[in-house]
Amino acid sequence: MLLGVTAVIQPVLSLAPLLHHQAAYRPALAENLAFVVLAAVTATCAWWVLRRKPLPLAVSAVGTLVVITASVVATAALPPGSFFREPHWSFGLVGWHLLVLLADRVPALLSALAVHTAAGVAQFLLAGPVARTELGDAAIVVFGVTVFQLAVAGLVTLLDRRAEEAATAGAERERLAIRAAVAAQAGYALRAGFAEQLGATL
Repeated sequence: MLLGVTAVIQPVLSLAPLLHHQAAYRPALAENLAFVVLAAVTATCAWWVLRRKPLPLAVSAVGTLVVITASVVATAALPPGSFFREPHWSFGLVGWHLLVLLADRVPALLSALAVHTAAGVAQFLLAGPVARTELGDAAIVVFGVTVFQLAVAGLVTLLDRRAEEAATAGAERERLAIRAAVAAQAGYALRAGFAEQLGATL
């Protein structure tokens, strides 16, 4: 699910602002490379996710570093006054990549989302004087994006836990059914053996 959302969000919601603001980026090459790198991370994760295998720790760790670096590079190339607005396509997108990379490692996911958010806010504050309206707009975007992605992370964790509980309950039912079948077979064999002995005695 997360892989599909990330794979759809990147070209559908992020590509248009990236292409529309090419002339404003400083340089546009940084934005374009960040976009390509993020797409490559999605493709790499797909190798494991589509086979329903957990991402190896090395892939998660390196992927997280690559994604956060791509975000910092893309944010550094933003034109003045465009932080947390349409040209800043990378801010919301990177959180989805982190969810794909770290969905089964919740403490690492929370740390990575915090680093990503802190880096974006720091770059925003260090870019120059910030008007109150810009600060308010940025706070709304940061809060909205972060809370939504944290809610998705919580939902994924809950679904994983429920799936694990269902699998455990299914395995227990199967074990009990096998035990009952073995007991029934043993009872049948015992009765058949007893009937043979009784017949031989008579």
